[in-house]
Amino acid sequence: HSCYNPHCVNPAHLFLGTTAYNNADMVAKGRQVIGESVGLAKLKEEDVIEMRRLHTSEGLGCRRLGRRFHVTRAAAQNVLTGRTWRHL
Repeated sequence: HSCYNPHCVNPAHLFLGTTAYNNADMVAKGRQVIGESVGLAKLKEEDVIEMRRLHTSEGLGCRRLGRRFHVTRAAAQNVLTGRTWRHL
């Protein structure tokens, strides 16, 4: 959709593309939802920064960090490895 108005119904504003192309277009134009703006996000930016600091300076592992910040071990691991929150 070329005009980015969710309520627009003008067929001239549509263009054909794959899901992969649509996702790449969204990212290129900065229209993806990331970080705290994700509706179900349990962490805030300062939590992520603190998690990484605690891991680096105090050697806290994913399980302990997960408990401390009320997320799963896997979520903590994703934060530490940059799989999630990579924009920070």
